[in-house]
Amino acid sequence: MRPKPPAIYCMTMTIFYFCRYMAAGRVDLYNRIQHINADQEAGTRQIYHRHWIEVGAARGADVFTSVSEITGFEAEHALGRKPDVITPNGLNIERFEAVHEFQSLHKKYKDKIQDFVRGHFYGHNLDLDKTIYFFTAGRREYYNKGVDLFIESMAELNFLLKRDNVDINVVAFIIIPGNTNNYNVESIKVRIFC
Repeated sequence: MRPKPPAIYCMTMTIFYFCRYMAAGRVDLYNRIQHINADQEAGTRQIYHRHWIEVGAARGADVFTSVSEITGFEAEHALGRKPDVITPNGLNIERFEAVHEFQSLHKKYKDKIQDFVRGHFYGHNLDLDKTIYFFTAGRREYYNKGVDLFIESMAELNFLLKRDNVDINVVAFIIIPGNTNNYNVESIKVRIFC
């Protein structure tokens, strides 16, 4: 019997390597997960070591939690353990003691977004009072993070707004880390003084 440290080990999962790789491979995961051999698929995709670290962590935890029913379902089939507790992920506006505090923060950040939009679309006649904003963010995983669906839904919304002649602007932000190219400030300084 292994010695027990004087602590309880709690493991919370938000996503699993196995499921991420399956989704990136365009596998219909939720309709097939009960029939997939997770160990075999992890080996085929050369992520067996990562998969088994997650399996070991989940199975060895005194308390195993997941952030949603969906990831709980994934865990049950991919890791072999159903979460003990679902601990929802997301913004809980009830934590604000006063509604006005939440409204003040909303206004503050909406003003910052509008300043950005004003600068970016300078010269265009955007009525910011008739503008709605949509955001999506995540890793550079086009399909399993839903970026493709987000873009398709924005195209459909654009079509409907034009068709019905609705007087509203839509600004959509896709926030995904990626490679960037920047000017080298030192080389610009050299050119200025030449």
